[in-house]
Amino acid sequence: MKIKEFFKEKKNKRLFVKCLVALLFPFALCLLYCLIRGISLGDIYVPASKNNDSLYYFKLVESIRYNLFPRGYFGFNESHAANLTFAAWSPLMLLPWAFASLIFGWGFKSAVFINILLFAIAFAIFVYLTDLEIEKMIYLTILYSFFPSFFIHLMCILPEASIAGLTLILLGLSYRISNDKETNKKSENASYVFLILISIFLTLLRPYMVVFFIIPIVLSFKNKKVFFGIVSIILTGASLAGYFIIAKLFTADYFTPLFDLGIIKLFLHGKFTEGFWTSVYVIRDMKREIFAQIADAFRYGLTSGTHYVLLLFEFIIVLFLSLFKKNKQFRVIAITYLIAVAGVLSAIVLLLQKANEGGRHIWVFCILGVALIVLFKEGHESSVPKLIIAALFVTFIIRGASVPTDYDVPFDDRNIKENVTAWKEIYEKENVSLSDNTGYDNTVIWVFIDYVDGKQVVTEFNGLYALPKGFGISCCSPDYVLTYFDTLQSKYIFTYDGALVAEECEEYGYKVVGRYGNSVMYER
Repeated sequence: MKIKEFFKEKKNKRLFVKCLVALLFPFALCLLYCLIRGISLGDIYVPASKNNDSLYYFKLVESIRYNLFPRGYFGFNESHAANLTFAAWSPLMLLPWAFASLIFGWGFKSAVFINILLFAIAFAIFVYLTDLEIEKMIYLTILYSFFPSFFIHLMCILPEASIAGLTLILLGLSYRISNDKETNKKSENASYVFLILISIFLTLLRPYMVVFFIIPIVLSFKNKKVFFGIVSIILTGASLAGYFIIAKLFTADYFTPLFDLGIIKLFLHGKFTEGFWTSVYVIRDMKREIFAQIADAFRYGLTSGTHYVLLLFEFIIVLFLSLFKKNKQFRVIAITYLIAVAGVLSAIVLLLQKANEGGRHIWVFCILGVALIVLFKEGHESSVPKLIIAALFVTFIIRGASVPTDYDVPFDDRNIKENVTAWKEIYEKENVSLSDNTGYDNTVIWVFIDYVDGKQVVTEFNGLYALPKGFGISCCSPDYVLTYFDTLQSKYIFTYDGALVAEECEEYGYKVVGRYGNSVMYER
């Protein structure tokens, strides 16, 4: 359809306006939040983030943007893959940022803008696909506005924003197919293709996202699209295999395994009784930890705790609506969401066994759950849940969730900016630059903690943002560095000045590249 013909219809004009509002909404919300905090959106400065994962994300994307791949190793305790390394994350997770950076560049401020933009585009596509009624759109924007963790995540360099955007597009496509909104066969087939492609991509990022394949499989066979159904089944297994291949080739081992597979191994070895009781003990301990997070959410508004509260309420609400609402064609989407939530919570409890880390992973499902509940047809059964969620959000805001107690938005800090600038000048003065050899010559060991007089100290890592584009960072524990000091391979060591590792470097006579703040860098 040509653009002029599209805008001739009044409903299309309304749809365009709604999509435009959806595109601008995340920016307006982030701007409003910044104004409430007394700063501007332009004052956000990535190196001010206390989340050290953001350092890896930023430098990895920078490496891709300017060198196509990291010229040094990104990893932990000098663990690395056979060819290229992207730390503990799939390189595919970085692609949305990398592609957007080709247009907007990749800097300390543009990175945040890109993060918001990626979600904004996805949100606008979601509105286009669902053609949300005005009332539902008002509901959705109000609920997102009341959820502090929503816009805080958008303004941090975390991949969850783009992942949440993809799940919203997947929901929009599913809704469009389920409600017979397609106007022609070509458009309908395209919806199935994109639905399958997004399911593949999400699975390659996080293996538990494979549950989203349920939607194209069920809808394909239900609507007599057998070809798409068979393809979806085949690609379900292929995508899972792809995830493990990518993890094997391009990711580095963490300090300890990200997942504790002890329970699974017990069952695989036929130790069913031991496996059962181990599961009981793990569930008991994790229940206490999660309940403590939930208690903190109501006490302090702790962001990660709000995710568990919200997700549990969303699970109950979606379960109720899927069982008692009349729009049965929408039920497959709701059931898939319920399976996904149950699966990710089970993985957090039995495999990850870290409630705080789990709180970050379920954020995506919180965002998706709000949209899912709003999409249900109107009626008192649908309005009450929305009011419950809004009341929860208001409670958390009053308790202080608008200023998180874990990771805050990286607002500009003069001291940190001076730190980054000083290290940039040091690197240039001492000719710390990329060598022609890809590998350890372009890798810095970052000793993130160390000890002075028996007390633990934390190394200021902001100066690592100033490393030449393409340099790798190997985050190492002091115990590892001191134990394997004679066999370390990375050319540089970045550590706490005057702590144990620094003393060892001094004793070996390593060259001091520079000092600033509490950090010092040595060349081996």
